[in-house]
Amino acid sequence: MKKLLLLVAAAALMFTGCSKPRMHVDPSWTDVPQKITVLVTPPYVKNTDDMYDDFLGESEFNDWFVEFVDFSFSEHSASKAKVQYVDEKIFDMTEMTLGNKRVRFPLPNTDKIEGLSGIVVSIHPTTFWRQTVTVYNAYGYTTHTSLDGDLKYSIVNADDHKVLAYGLAKDRSSFAFAMTKSNWEALAEALVRKVVQKTPLQK
Repeated sequence: MKKLLLLVAAAALMFTGCSKPRMHVDPSWTDVPQKITVLVTPPYVKNTDDMYDDFLGESEFNDWFVEFVDFSFSEHSASKAKVQYVDEKIFDMTEMTLGNKRVRFPLPNTDKIEGLSGIVVSIHPTTFWRQTVTVYNAYGYTTHTSLDGDLKYSIVNADDHKVLAYGLAKDRSSFAFAMTKSNWEALAEALVRKVVQKTPLQK
């Protein structure tokens, strides 16, 4: 099967965001698909101690993640999503314009994964980490701790070989004392919400 040649028409892409745009969306894309395929790779977790505190292990965490991504798409996407884990090798990390920079985004390579049709969302890589920020003021300082995460994504039409959207999603879930599973859930859902926002997939 020939490699999917995904066409990016720069003139047809709309910059969305503020001074630092986080996504591009093709303004001609208006149809809401009945169903979509979501390809996602297991996330990279820098704060492994936190992961083991809230899950039994890496395997259990990965099982939870793909199931929660599926749940989050059902909550925030108007289209029925089929979510599946894939190996990162099926993606071509392709340079595209984001603001005034060239950034690599994941595009599915149909030489390495067969049977793709319709709208395909590709998510890779996803990274989680613990962030601690100290803010100083006239009275001393305060410390803010959070679980942070980001991901890169693309949305393509596998039938006519067109890139419909791509971008970076980043968010955080703050906590006062100890990180819990609810922080992972809140963050994962927030990231998925940003993938579909301002596209026809958004509920």
